[in-house]
Amino acid sequence: MLVTPTWQRACSSPAEQEDFTIFASPSLEPQVPYGIDDLDDDEPERALLIGVGEANRGRRQGPTYSLDDSLKELGGLAEAAGLKVIGSMTQHIEPDAQTYLGPGKVEEMLQMVASVGADTIIFDGELSPRQLRNLSRRCSQQTRICDRTALILDIFKQRAFTKEGQLQVEYAATEYQLPRLIKMWTHLERQSGAGKMRGMGEKQIDVDRRLLRSRLATLRGRLEEVQQCREQYRRSRAELAVPLIALVGYTNAGKSCLMNALTSAGVFSEDALFATLDTTVRKIVLPSGLQAVVSDTVGFIQKLPPQLVAAFRATLDDIKSASVILHVVDCSHPLAAAQSEAVMTVLKEIGATDVPIITVWNKMDLVHDPQMVATVAAGRQSVVCVSAHTGEGVSELLHTIEEQLKASMEYVQVLIPFSKGQLTADVRACGILNSEQHCPEGTVLTAHVPKDSSLMQQLVPHKLSSFQFRKLTAGQLSGFV
Repeated sequence: MLVTPTWQRACSSPAEQEDFTIFASPSLEPQVPYGIDDLDDDEPERALLIGVGEANRGRRQGPTYSLDDSLKELGGLAEAAGLKVIGSMTQHIEPDAQTYLGPGKVEEMLQMVASVGADTIIFDGELSPRQLRNLSRRCSQQTRICDRTALILDIFKQRAFTKEGQLQVEYAATEYQLPRLIKMWTHLERQSGAGKMRGMGEKQIDVDRRLLRSRLATLRGRLEEVQQCREQYRRSRAELAVPLIALVGYTNAGKSCLMNALTSAGVFSEDALFATLDTTVRKIVLPSGLQAVVSDTVGFIQKLPPQLVAAFRATLDDIKSASVILHVVDCSHPLAAAQSEAVMTVLKEIGATDVPIITVWNKMDLVHDPQMVATVAAGRQSVVCVSAHTGEGVSELLHTIEEQLKASMEYVQVLIPFSKGQLTADVRACGILNSEQHCPEGTVLTAHVPKDSSLMQQLVPHKLSSFQFRKLTAGQLSGFV
C-alpha cells in the first residue's frame, strides 16, 4: 500500500502534527521518512492516474514510449505498490508550471476524483514543490497527491530487505522529500525567543528542514562507507582474477529468472515491476571450468528518478567494473526497443559503456514467431536468444559468455615445474585452459589468463617463446627450464 508523505496533507490536528515530528527525527524508525498510512490494509487505496505530454506523444512514434504507453506502465507500478487503479486521465500539453494540468483539466480531475472515489492521484512525472503545493490546496485533505518518483521510491521501500538497500532507499527518499517541506501547517508559527532575546524565533518548517539535512548528512556518510566496502570487494576480486558478469535490464525483463537458469540460485522472481531490488551475487562455472561471479542488479525503467541513480551509485559501480555485461531484453514486449534504449541511457550515465555487452533476448517462449526473432538475432553481433523459463538457449549463452571473456584475456604459453603445481590449478580455476601436456621439465600449458591479474604476474617467469614451445611439445628439448 502506498505510504504517503505527511507533507502532502494539511495538518490541522495535533495528532497529525505529531506524526511529522516523529518522522522528522533522524534517530527514530522507520528509516524512510515518508509518513504514515492510516487506511485499512484490507482495502487497497484507489488510484487515479494522470498523464501529461506533448500533443504528438499521444501515439507511439518509433522506439519511444507514447503517453498512453507510459500511463499503462504507471498503472503497473501502482499495482506493484499495492494500489487499485480505477481510472486515468491525459492531457496533451506541456506541463503547466503551476498545477501540471491546465486549469480546466484540474476541475475535470477533481470531478472525476469525486465520482470514482479515488484516494490517491498519481501523476506520470515528477511534480515540482510548487505544483505539489497548488494541487494539494485544490484537493481535499483525504486525497493524496503522488508523482511517479514518489511511487517508485515507495516500491523500493517495500522491496528493500538488506541493510544496504534500505540505506540507499532512505537516502533517495530523504533527498526527494527535503525541498517539498513547504506545506503551511498551523504548527509552523515562529518559536518565540527566551530571556532577553525575545521576539520572532525560528519557524517550525526551518527546524524540520534542519533535521532532514542532518539526517541526509548522516546517510551520506554511511553510503560512503558502503562505497569503501564495495571498493574493497572489487579489489579483492581483481586480485583473485575472478571475472564478474553483471546482469542489467529493464524491470521485469527476466533478470532474476535468468540468474536462476544460469546458477540455480533460487532467487525470487515474479512477473511484476521491481519484483526484486537487492543485489544478488552467485558463482557460476562456465563450460571450460572457468569460475566466475554473476551479479543481478536493480532493474531500470524510463524516467528513472535521479535520486535513485545517485543513491545506488555504490551498487551500480559494480557494473562499471564487470568483465562482461548481460543486457537482458524482454523480446516479447512491444516496446522492447524503447526499453533497451532506456537501459543504455542509464549505462551511459554511470559510465559503463566501455564494458563488453552481450544482449540477451529473453522470453523467447512468449514471442509469436520465434524463428523470425532468432533469424534477426543471428544477423546481429553479440545477441543470444534464450528463454530463462524453459532453459532454451542457456547453453549457447554460457559459451558466448566464455568466448567474450576469452577475448578479453591474454594468451600465454607456459612451462610450470612440477614443484609449482598450484599454478596449474589456478590456471584451470581462473583462466581458460586450451591444452595441457607433460614433459620431464614440468607441465606445458596454453591458456587464456586475465590481464593485469596476480595470476598473470606469477606466470611471467614461466612464459615460453613460440620456438621453445614447439621444441618442448615436440619432445626435442630436454633439460630446459
